[in-house]
Amino acid sequence: GDELSFGSPQQMQQLLYCKIGVPVRLRSKGALSKGRMTLGFRENGPATDEDAIRTALANDVEEGSWQEEALKLTLKAKGALTKISLYHNKYPLWIHHKDGKVHPSFTDAGTDTLRPTGSAPNMLQVSKKDKEMRQMFVPPSRDWVVVAIDYASQEIRLMACEANDPVMKSVYDPADEKDLHSMTGSGIAKMSYEAFIEAREDETHKLHPLVEAMRKKAKGVNFGLAYGAGGATLSRNLIVKLEEAQKLLQDALNLYQRIKPWQAETADFMDKNGFTLTAFGTKRHATDDIFNNDKGKRARQHRQGTNATIQQTAAEMLRIVLTKMAERELTERLKMVFFAPIYDEVVAFVHKDDVVEYCTEMRDIMTSATPPSHDVPQVPEFSIGATWGSVHELGRWPGEEVIQKAVERALEEGAEIWDNDMQEAA
Repeated sequence: GDELSFGSPQQMQQLLYCKIGVPVRLRSKGALSKGRMTLGFRENGPATDEDAIRTALANDVEEGSWQEEALKLTLKAKGALTKISLYHNKYPLWIHHKDGKVHPSFTDAGTDTLRPTGSAPNMLQVSKKDKEMRQMFVPPSRDWVVVAIDYASQEIRLMACEANDPVMKSVYDPADEKDLHSMTGSGIAKMSYEAFIEAREDETHKLHPLVEAMRKKAKGVNFGLAYGAGGATLSRNLIVKLEEAQKLLQDALNLYQRIKPWQAETADFMDKNGFTLTAFGTKRHATDDIFNNDKGKRARQHRQGTNATIQQTAAEMLRIVLTKMAERELTERLKMVFFAPIYDEVVAFVHKDDVVEYCTEMRDIMTSATPPSHDVPQVPEFSIGATWGSVHELGRWPGEEVIQKAVERALEEGAEIWDNDMQEAA
């Protein structure tokens, strides 16, 4: 019955660890403060962020209990407050006084892995899950649509080639391509791939619910492998117990048996040379922690170095795509406005008459960015809509007819938006 500020770590600690009574599993991130060091503490206080709540949901409360309900409501409230902080409170402050628009900025190589970063506002924070926020971003007029093109499973395809894992690479065989998440799910479930697919496609099959649930977990495991996630991170992401997350991870590694040796080989290369290499031959240098006596700090360097071979290669692919767009003078030749590079996604506003030509050229550009040493091709997927948040996924190259129909549908949806805006303005 007392007051609760979600922005107060002390009050949140009382809520989570005293009133709800979950054990402390995570500590706050960042360097230890001088105040805590002066008092003799050697670690940060208990974490109160969304990761801490998800960890508690996965490990420490019974299904259907009041503690589970309290944690889920807390998670929902923190999510809403995060959106308020990221978007609703800040975006109005960035509206330009002349044109009434927001003009975000981008740094081409803003991270250690040379991924882009954004500011004022940070467009890379607006994830696909925030569709209602993405719907704020609309084309310049009613005759234009949003075209978003991203890579299909970019990091996993890169990892398959870097690790040279035969099972993972076989999934992407153009002559007999399979569903990676179902392949991983079948390995975890100790089923053949064919049996797994049969149960998934037949809704009346007795194993259908189990297979669907397993594939969903397998998807999280696959992306965890690409980012070097451990059991604890996977437990938080999937909201499952730590023991289950570790088993899921181990089952996947048993299926893709080249992943662990590749990670060890990359770490050994880093120890000997002081850097790792991307698929394009770019170096990513280690810090002095590679020589530290603390095994944890050395292991972190190894994880970061292995992760950089994937993430930095992906960043270089994006840079190749943007360079070729400029070399082909797409923005000069076509009626289009380049909107934003969002990691593996390229978003543009395109006039209805030029969408087919734009998509055709982007297919060639993005396919050609596949690293030359990789035998698994990188495949672009297309989405078209009236706003960034309402784009409809068309999959891989859908053909001119499908693209034209998607444009017509987007224009119909866009007309309603423009008419509503005119009425509000009047």
